[in-house]
Amino acid sequence: MQRALNPKAVGIFLSFSTMLGCNSDVKPDKLAGTWLMTTESRAYLPPEVTKSSGKIVLDSNGHFTASDLPEEMRQYGSRPEVRLDSGIGLWRLAFWDGAQHVQLEFQQLSIKGRQDQHAYGFPLIVSKGWSGTTLYYSLGDPDDARRVIFEKQ
Repeated sequence: MQRALNPKAVGIFLSFSTMLGCNSDVKPDKLAGTWLMTTESRAYLPPEVTKSSGKIVLDSNGHFTASDLPEEMRQYGSRPEVRLDSGIGLWRLAFWDGAQHVQLEFQQLSIKGRQDQHAYGFPLIVSKGWSGTTLYYSLGDPDDARRVIFEKQ
């Protein structure tokens, strides 16, 4: 005996499947522009760096400029230090661990006024949600859920 499909159940299934698919890959041309750190992200920063600009400019030609990106550095046995990274380099989209990333490859990096000329990779996860696309990375241990989030302006 064959059972008829319930049209309402099929509609709900298709709607749910479509919602899951809405987190599809973001194309590079949609990422080009200026991205600013959100106010909510500042809650995870120590007082001396809460007023940092936290800005990334992604050019459509694959170049970027970044200023005041907070990064937590841990040295064994000491309290974590938050530093601000700034610099220029190249960016590209990458995929790993089931997520889309913007990979920043710093070619010139400035940390607290000190210039480094070596390459330095910095990944940001691309998140496409109901309110739009954001870029984020974890400050310290990702299990602590302290995210530095950027929104496009």
